[in-house]
Amino acid sequence: MIKAPGFRVVIKPDPVEEVTAGGIVLAIDKRLEKGATDKGTVISIGPIAWMAFKPYEGPWCEVGDKVGYAKYAGKWVTENGEDFLVIDDQDVVVVYK
Repeated sequence: MIKAPGFRVVIKPDPVEEVTAGGIVLAIDKRLEKGATDKGTVISIGPIAWMAFKPYEGPWCEVGDKVGYAKYAGKWVTENGEDFLVIDDQDVVVVYK
């Protein structure tokens, strides 16, 4: 199980679309594929996430929430063959409810 440290948030990014609604196949370079998404599901939230923001009003999202994040934020990690993105708490820009 992957766990977020400190003020970090672990995201499981949504899959990248390879075909447009009109049926056009997109040529996606595998090196750029991970940076091509900006939505995902929160997997883990660090124990001090968002506490630096004053006044502290609690976490902006919860584990399992669908969020939008800064497109090129964070670092990629792999756990059991799955890719995850570890971002700073401030890079969560929207929560989809």
